[in-house]
Amino acid sequence: MVENGASSGGSDSPSATCSRSGLLETLVRGVWYRVHCTLEEDYLSVCLDDGYDATTTLNGTLNNNNVETPNSDFTEVPEAIANQKRLVQVVKSDNNGLGISIKGGIENNMPILISKIFKGMAADLTEQLYVGDAILSVNGEDLKDATHEEAVKALKRAGKMVQLEVKYLREVTPYFRKASIISEVGWELQRGFMADVPPSPPSPRRRRADTRYVPLLMACIAKNLRHRDPEERTIEIYSPDGVHALALRASSAQGATGWHRALHAAVRRAARAALARARPRLRPLLGDVRYAGWLARRPPQDHMSASGGSDSSDEADGWQPTFVAITDREIRLYEAAPWSGEAWCAPAECFGLAATRLAWWRRAAGGAAALGLRAGTPAGLAVRALRADTPHDLA
Repeated sequence: MVENGASSGGSDSPSATCSRSGLLETLVRGVWYRVHCTLEEDYLSVCLDDGYDATTTLNGTLNNNNVETPNSDFTEVPEAIANQKRLVQVVKSDNNGLGISIKGGIENNMPILISKIFKGMAADLTEQLYVGDAILSVNGEDLKDATHEEAVKALKRAGKMVQLEVKYLREVTPYFRKASIISEVGWELQRGFMADVPPSPPSPRRRRADTRYVPLLMACIAKNLRHRDPEERTIEIYSPDGVHALALRASSAQGATGWHRALHAAVRRAARAALARARPRLRPLLGDVRYAGWLARRPPQDHMSASGGSDSSDEADGWQPTFVAITDREIRLYEAAPWSGEAWCAPAECFGLAATRLAWWRRAAGGAAALGLRAGTPAGLAVRALRADTPHDLA
């Protein structure tokens, strides 16, 4: 947690967390892929390893995507058509477009390339187009020297009957395979208020298409939350809004512990700076915010006892990320990190500190701990179970 503008315990100096890098695995649609990860001051870069073939396939996934793997976007192309010009007639339906995404353009020193074909749409129904096809012309309009914007406009005004002149470029297929997989990783950060000073990934000119730059501001770092790992090798990162998740897996429990600590420290430092900037605007709304950060919470249950736990036989079930803020007067629980003044004023639950007591406490392995809060409310007694991954979260 972040305490009154400073993190308690441990070192949060940039030298303690910056420039950590190494080979990990990330989970995309139920498949583990090898990635190179680099932890910078306020973001994590994730780049597919050159030998990025899947290492493990799981029945389930962390983010509930379909079990279809990213490589299913790519169809084996007959050798006879490689590097041969082809004319393909596409008939658009009344309510849909061609059903393709394109990349490239003369400004990028690249041809206009089909980077994705959407299942069931017009281009896919031809069964004659492939990811990696270069679009040479649209209805006779030459696109060989077109910018990306010019190509987009040409495709949009092509009408219902579209004749595409294409040529498959086998050498670009590995690039698109990597881009398709890595596009599933990470998230974009909201702007404004909590992100008045945006994170600092490389400038657009220095960014790589096979790398995602995951902002850590107000992110949630966890272990064994939604992704159970008895080997203790997996780390979970959740976006501030709780919508996106990133799972990373180290080769050993020791390696995962090192990454977990480093990520926690980076997130604490970024949150401390953001809260310091936001505190003048929050004080008139909430008073002083003394503590803020992520914990895990069990959903409220009628059978939760005041002495600890519930009658569930699986102690790992049911935990969800929850953002906790403690002011001079209240403990406030949020389903997502509050990003605006309105969000800070609208917690999922709020309990007065004067009517809240620590009901139970239980230490777990690896520095984690679970605790129960008992609070008096107008509706009666409320008991909430919370869990912290590190001692810093409870300091």
